[in-house]
Amino acid sequence: MLDVKTARDILPLVNTPDFEELFNLYLDCKKHDALRVLEQSDDEVELYRAQGAIAMLRKLRTMRVEVQTILKGT
Repeated sequence: MLDVKTARDILPLVNTPDFEELFNLYLDCKKHDALRVLEQSDDEVELYRAQGAIAMLRKLRTMRVEVQTILKGT
């Protein structure tokens, strides 16, 4: 869970107008790479890592909302 101090530090970044669009583009590219590993890999460890990467990329996609929600609660 994100603490309030870190959320305050990150707020200017997530409120930058072009940030969300560009960041989501970057996340989509990384997600595509992880999905390719899921499709093509025979190694269990690589599969687990790709699954973890996809889960983290999904969490990063909601970072703006998470930061704003934490700061509204204070």
